[in-house]
Amino acid sequence: MSGCGKQYHLACLRLFPQHKFTGTSRKSSTLFCPAHTCHTCVSDDPRSNATTTKGQLVRCIKCPSSYHADAKCIPAGSEILTNAAMICPKHTLEQCSINVNWCFLCCQGGSLICCETCPTAFHLECLKFTPPEGRYICEECESGRMPLYNEVVWAKYGAYRFWPAITVPPPMVPENVEQISHKQWDICIRFFGSSEYVWINRRRIYLYQEGDSDAIGQKRSGLARRYGEALQEAKKVHGMLLEKKTADQLTNGSEDAFKPPMYKNIKSNRYVAPLKAPYQAKDEMEDNVCECKASDNEPCGPDSNCLNRALLVECNPKLCPAGESCQNQCFEKRQYPALAARRISQKGWGLVAQEDIRQGQFVIEYVGEVINNEELARRLQHKVTQKDENYYFLTVDSELTIDAGPKGNLARFINHSCEPNCETMLWKVGGAQSVGLFAIKDIKAGEELTFNYNFESKGPEKKICHCNASKCSGFIGQKYRPPVEEPSGDGRRKSGKKTKGSKRRKSSMAAADKRRKSTVEKDDGTPGGSKSKKRKSVAVEPVESEGVTVKVEPSEATDAVDESVTTAASMAVTEENPKVDETAIKDEVKE
Repeated sequence: MSGCGKQYHLACLRLFPQHKFTGTSRKSSTLFCPAHTCHTCVSDDPRSNATTTKGQLVRCIKCPSSYHADAKCIPAGSEILTNAAMICPKHTLEQCSINVNWCFLCCQGGSLICCETCPTAFHLECLKFTPPEGRYICEECESGRMPLYNEVVWAKYGAYRFWPAITVPPPMVPENVEQISHKQWDICIRFFGSSEYVWINRRRIYLYQEGDSDAIGQKRSGLARRYGEALQEAKKVHGMLLEKKTADQLTNGSEDAFKPPMYKNIKSNRYVAPLKAPYQAKDEMEDNVCECKASDNEPCGPDSNCLNRALLVECNPKLCPAGESCQNQCFEKRQYPALAARRISQKGWGLVAQEDIRQGQFVIEYVGEVINNEELARRLQHKVTQKDENYYFLTVDSELTIDAGPKGNLARFINHSCEPNCETMLWKVGGAQSVGLFAIKDIKAGEELTFNYNFESKGPEKKICHCNASKCSGFIGQKYRPPVEEPSGDGRRKSGKKTKGSKRRKSSMAAADKRRKSTVEKDDGTPGGSKSKKRKSVAVEPVESEGVTVKVEPSEATDAVDESVTTAASMAVTEENPKVDETAIKDEVKE
């Protein structure tokens, strides 16, 4: 990257997915260094959002990790050196990692692969790849998403079970707890359901997720009842923190911290060798001359009898009899309505209309690099190698494809919907095939533009659809199937089949319940219980997955907390001079 000068081994970059190659191959690409983006902000999809963050960053002096100089982004346990330098928690893992004894994906026990930097564990068959020799780092840790201050977590301390707790920002740590011997990078946590504080390493905690406190049930014994109260408190605090985060995003706006992904803006299609732009012969141009006149009412317009428009051919501006009055030159004149790229919830980036668009109106041309099937296969393989799951390929015909990834226009940001408001149409413009997007219904200003991708998966994995339409099929490219109703024995009609969405919700709740039971239902002490069972773990390293699914300023403060975080943290830390239970701060019990 210009002005950076850092160099990397390709094998080392695998540990930092926040990098991005801006071209279609490594030899012809420019590397966007992982030290130039906030790893917390892009952790949901680090490979796709590597170039999207902006603002002042604090960089780790031991690795390319970087974060916004804000307590909302800097991981808990970071050692702040200056306004622009820090040591991230990746380099301070001294305590022995204690992993869970169940798989995070299927919630079952058995032979597990354990992450070296957090308590997570997985079945080898659930990960769906063959691990190489060496240590294994889970995808969550690899993405850079680590626990933050004032965030609900699960913590394993000493001989106790995993217990819900909250990370305490340094200014909110009680004075008597601060005096307890601890490392500079240790994290202070407060266990829910008690007033007990401990110092713990990041290796002993993992993030609390919505649904972890569901299906608690009635607990009669004092110990189980206390644990149930802790789960309820964790659920309440977690919900309040999520609401506050959402309110802050609506108040302050999320656009200040993000910018659209990097790409080269072009106005027309670029043909990639060995393809060449088609040449329109003079006699062919003369054959495409319509019979409209400049004196006609709306010459060559949507309601006219223009032969070219009926054949989806755009009039030649030099030969059309209507001259400057011709209304069939939308592609050539780029008559687009006002559009803008915006971040859409659950979808990443999307395209939003800045003005009202009427039904049938031309919206925008989908432009990019026109490639053949051989080049398409090569680019697909390159994306698989880079683990880039964002695809901008749009099929023109059986031989040509438009790739709007490295080069394109705003059309590349249009998302999929099972009930879209736009559609694609193939037009002939200047002798070449062009793809345009047209509105199929009236669109209001501020509404997101969508069209149905109608694509097929190039691998075993299906892409989940987040369009939230009433007739959403659940997966992109899959047809919607309404639930079939069959008469029941009592004369009523009931659903004979459950929708895929309900199955996913049911399985999700069941998984959360199994996960809770695996850590909760043990007859032991507070805040934990029995010692975790010993289990075998296989040491591996992450590898590249094989399936492909084809698409289409913070302040300089380094105190690690801002006013909003301090306010939210005071909700969880309520005791003025809490007593520290001796059993809660005793030395670690060797497993």
